[in-house]
Amino acid sequence: MNLTVNNYLGGTMNGFSTATINTRNTGISKSSSFSTRKSTKKSLNYNAKQISSQLIRATKSRTAAAVLTKAKSTVNNLQHCLGTGEYDDSEVQIALAHAKRMVKCAQSKVSNLKQEENLQRKYEREKSAKEMQQKSEVKRRVHQKENDLKQKMATEEIQQVQKEKSRRQEIIRKRRMHRNEERSNINEADMKYLQNTMDYKHGGISTAAGAATVDLSYVGLQMSELQQMEAQTEAQMNAELNATADAGTVDTATCDSGSSAAAASFNGSVSSGSVL
Repeated sequence: MNLTVNNYLGGTMNGFSTATINTRNTGISKSSSFSTRKSTKKSLNYNAKQISSQLIRATKSRTAAAVLTKAKSTVNNLQHCLGTGEYDDSEVQIALAHAKRMVKCAQSKVSNLKQEENLQRKYEREKSAKEMQQKSEVKRRVHQKENDLKQKMATEEIQQVQKEKSRRQEIIRKRRMHRNEERSNINEADMKYLQNTMDYKHGGISTAAGAATVDLSYVGLQMSELQQMEAQTEAQMNAELNATADAGTVDTATCDSGSSAAAASFNGSVSSGSVL
């Protein structure tokens, strides 16, 4: 800036005064030039909260990895700005140091999230395997209980069939024994009657041959009727025995063997009863 001063003193003094003013003007010009050069630096557009806030909000390793990539890109951009002369180097260094710390924080968060996710997957696999094992065990137990129940029911059914068969056989044995007793009593009563009748008619005196023949024929007829009745009763008993054997037949091998043994035992008892 040039200033003009009019001094009414002598010329020599005026010249001195003018020189002094010019010197001061030169110092002011140098200071203004330095301020102009400093104001030409670009302002560094660095947001320190952007990376850190994104890193805090990241809950998955993929998201944290994306933030890490962005932090590395920011470091590269700041390193490119350093030394270009367009920005204040001190300001760039401060931002660069912060960006590098954010890279380390992002790397640590990615590693931590990966460990957590791997551990979570491990626990989920173990839980799934445990659940499958429990389901398999439940199915096995249910199947085992079903088999046990079926076997128990089959055993009870066989036992019931055998029990019913034994009851029917007992009834038949009782009937046979009672019928034999009844026939024996009837035969005894008939024979006693015939004997008493013959004693009454003849009175102990020998009679004609014709009367004796008639009485003997009557006795033979009575005996024949008794034998027929016994044969019919025997046939009826055998039919009941056969029906009982048929009704007691079971499809299983155990029941078949039990039925055969019972039938053999019963046939033996019938044979012995017939002899008696």
